[in-house]
Amino acid sequence: MDIVQEAMNRAGSMLGVRPDGVLSLKAALVVPCARRREDIMGFEFTLCLENGCYGFFDALPPHTGRTQPHPVRGPIGMRLMREVALDIGDAIDRFHESGGPYFSEIFLYWPLTAQCREPLWFFRSWGTNHVIIGAQSGESQHSIGYDL
Repeated sequence: MDIVQEAMNRAGSMLGVRPDGVLSLKAALVVPCARRREDIMGFEFTLCLENGCYGFFDALPPHTGRTQPHPVRGPIGMRLMREVALDIGDAIDRFHESGGPYFSEIFLYWPLTAQCREPLWFFRSWGTNHVIIGAQSGESQHSIGYDL
């Protein structure tokens, strides 16, 4: 099961109703200059339900902890994600294949533009080079100075 499905299941069990989808997630890193999945403490999720948006944090093993979903303002300009083919470990591998040594931030969301046909992993690298990876296709592209 992918990270989006897992988030929907966990939030659904806490809220008593399954979310319609995930709008975004942001990695919480253990270190400022990360290289691997183990450097990620967990993710901050923004979920969409019929009555509004909710945010919650969920830790990745071996870390533990999660917060209860709480109402948040829904971001604009994003599509709902219900599943992704490229999970975080695979996305990090693609990031390194694209020449990225370290990352300081990771986001996953699906921009609401006609040109964007899939959810995207956004890696902000320690320098000025950022890598964007398709969460379904696994295709990567570099973006210099891209504002996440």
